[in-house]
Amino acid sequence: MTTSVRPFRNHMCSMFSQEKGEDPGGSAARWTVCLVLEIPKPWEHEVRDSKGFPKGVGEILDQVPDIRLQAIHSDEKYSRDDHSRVMLFSMPDKQIDVYERQEYLIPNSNLTGLLESLVLDSDTLTSFDGYRVFGDNVRDILVCTHGSRDICCASRCYPIYEALRRDFATNSIRVWQTSHTGGHRLSPNVIEMPSGRYWGRVTPEFSERIVSREGDSAGIRSHYRGWAALASPEEQVAEREAFVREGWSWLECPSSVTTESSGMFTVQSPIATYGVNVVQVDSVPTNDCLTDDVTGEELQYGVTSVSKLP
Repeated sequence: MTTSVRPFRNHMCSMFSQEKGEDPGGSAARWTVCLVLEIPKPWEHEVRDSKGFPKGVGEILDQVPDIRLQAIHSDEKYSRDDHSRVMLFSMPDKQIDVYERQEYLIPNSNLTGLLESLVLDSDTLTSFDGYRVFGDNVRDILVCTHGSRDICCASRCYPIYEALRRDFATNSIRVWQTSHTGGHRLSPNVIEMPSGRYWGRVTPEFSERIVSREGDSAGIRSHYRGWAALASPEEQVAEREAFVREGWSWLECPSSVTTESSGMFTVQSPIATYGVNVVQVDSVPTNDCLTDDVTGEELQYGVTSVSKLP
C-alpha cells in the first residue's frame, strides 16, 4: 500500500501567506531600544536558551524587558576571537531617520560589565570607552536565518544572506545572520540598521535595491513591512504610502507620523507632507509550516485616501 505524501514545501507558512495575498505592510516589530548582540550559532528556538548565550546576560535583560534583543552570528570578517560585538540602537527624542548607535567590541570576560553599564547604569559606561567602535557611517543588514524558530527562516533566508554577503558587504555595509525578526511567514526577512526598517519576501533582485536605495519604488509596497520607530501598524502603513510616492530619497531625511483622528495620519518630512487615511480592511489566515494547520489570522490595513499637503 502506497501512502500519498504532500510535498513538504507546500506547508511553508511563507508560501501560504503569499497564496492568501497577505500585505506585509504594518507588520514590523515596534521598539524604541534594540540590543544587537553577537552570539554564535547554533541558536535554540528561544535564542536565550542557546548553548552560546553568555551567562549572566539573561538576568540583565530581565531587568529591562522593553529592550528588543537581536542575536547576530559571528562572522570571519567582522568578529574577533574571544570578543563579542555589542550594538545598542536607541530612538532619540526628536524626528528621526535613524536610531542612535552605541557600538562596542568587547572581550567576553567584560561583556556582562558592559551590558550592565549600557542598559542599567550609564554613569559607569565611560570605563568601557576603550572598546567603543564608532560606526556612524556603517549600515548593518540583518538577515533572519533562525532555522530552529521556523523552517522558512533557514530554507528561504540563507540564500539571501549568502547573496548579500557575497555581493554587497563592504567596510560601510555589514551583512549579518540574525535571530528571529518576527513574521517568519513573510520570510526572507531583513532588518536594516540603524534605520530600523523591516523588509519581507526579499528576493535577490530586490535586496540590491535595499542596499543601493535606487530603482523603481513600486516594489517597495510589496516588500516593506514598516518602520520600528512607529507606534502602530496603521502608522507604518501611512508612512509606507509616503515612501512609495517619494521613492528612496524618503529614507535620507528625518520623518514622523502623527495621529490627527481615528484613521487619519499626517506623515511629515523635509521632502513632503501627506495626509493619509488608513483603515482595517480584512484579515488573512496563517498556518503552521509542519502541520499546515491554520493557526490564527493577521489583520490587514488599507489606504482609503492620500493627499499631499502644503
